Amino acid sequence: MDYTATEYRSHFRNARSAAQKKGSFLNDNGNENRGQGAKHRPIAIETLADLRRHSYKIVAHCKTSNCSHSRVLDLDTLIERFGPDCHYVNNPAILNRLACKKEQGGCGTKGGAITIMPRYK
Repeated sequence: MDYTATEYRSHFRNARSAAQKKGSFLNDNGNENRGQGAKHRPIAIETLADLRRHSYKIVAHCKTSNCSHSRVLDLDTLIERFGPDCHYVNNPAILNRLACKKEQGGCGTKGGAITIMPRYK
């Protein structure tokens, strides 16, 4: 079906508002997408057990500005040491145990920062 420019814009606008009411969205071609990217439910990752449940990993980073050393921490060891309900965000018990080890190529500084990342297979 051929549209004039005005008819196309009108059709696209009506289709977009109908799709928004249904909870889906339109891509740039005016086609409706329902699955990928339509709706995302946020997840709460607050404890070490949540990290394991959602397949995330903890990466420790050196706090020294001229050192770029980082490594993935063993989640099973952290859960064994601190418990599955341990909150890892700004937890001094975890952060104070971090050390940038010289024998592993680091600078020897104690302390650091952590980030979480999805574990890709």
